[in-house]
Parts: sequence; C-alpha cells; structure tokens
Amino acid sequence: MYNIRFQSQNNEFEPVLIKGIPAGLSIAEVAIESDLYLHHNCGLMCACSSCHIYVNKGVEFLEGISDREEAFLERANEPNEFSRLGCQSVLLDGEGYLEVTIPNQDKL
Repeated sequence: MYNIRFQSQNNEFEPVLIKGIPAGLSIAEVAIESDLYLHHNCGLMCACSSCHIYVNKGVEFLEGISDREEAFLERANEPNEFSRLGCQSVLLDGEGYLEVTIPNQDKL
C-alpha cells in the first residue's frame, strides 16, 4: 500500500495525505477519487498533457516513462525534471511514500 501527499502549486487546497492506496492505480485516479481537482481532458488515455503533475518524491514507485508520455510532456505547461502525466504514473507492486504537486490548473 502507498501513501501519497498531494499539494497544489498555487495553494488551491491544503496539502492532503491519502493513505492505503493499492498498487495498480494511477496518480490521476487517486487524485480524482480523492476529490482533488486534476484536469484529464482525454479521459486518462495518454492523448494530451492536461493531467501533468510533478512527482517530487517517490518516482521509483511508478512505472517508467514511455516515449508516448515523454512526447506529451513536451507540450505540458511548465514541465521540469519532476514532470509526469498523472494518467501514466501507475503505482508498482509494493509500498512506499510519494509527494505530488498538482500544477496550476488555470493555465490549461
């Protein structure tokens, strides 16, 4: 099981710790199911960059980045070395702690 601490880049919400998340879910699914607003214009199908997030800690607990995801990240708003697409950031088998920042959603 995983614990994920979500925070908002522009303080839209107070940081929140979501506990007991099973492997196999994506960061986007966890955010949406936890009522944390995260754009997902393509329906979590890796066909856009709207679910762009920053994984500040715990990237080793996620499936690796694909060429397709990398191509969409190039189009994301303010990508950096911590950038991932929430829909493609799937938790591996195991357990751990992650810290995720949801970028400013107003610019999308």
